[in-house]
Amino acid sequence: MREAKFGNFEVVKNQPGRWLGGAILFVLVAPQVYALTRQAIDHSYRAGQLLIGLYFLFVGFIFLFSYYIPERSFVFRGFLWFCERASAPGSRKMAFFYFGLCMFIGIAALFHQ
Repeated sequence: MREAKFGNFEVVKNQPGRWLGGAILFVLVAPQVYALTRQAIDHSYRAGQLLIGLYFLFVGFIFLFSYYIPERSFVFRGFLWFCERASAPGSRKMAFFYFGLCMFIGIAALFHQ
């Protein structure tokens, strides 16, 4: 249920969101698999920092989307479940905390010299 204007509630049906969830999981897992399967090649330090920063920004936006539109995909519901049950004041609003934390780390990684 989502509260609409003037205290009315609208019922929102959960959508499976398989394509959206699959795309998000691919973007989250593909860099990890690529890094694990490659040999230790000396890449530039700056390129690694850029990718880490973008990765954290992406994860931060997933936390933000999980607060506003959890009914769109199972991935958003999973991130919201993490915020409600694995956080130490467990609530939906912890998604904002994790969003801010990921944004801070991502921006710091992007602007690190």
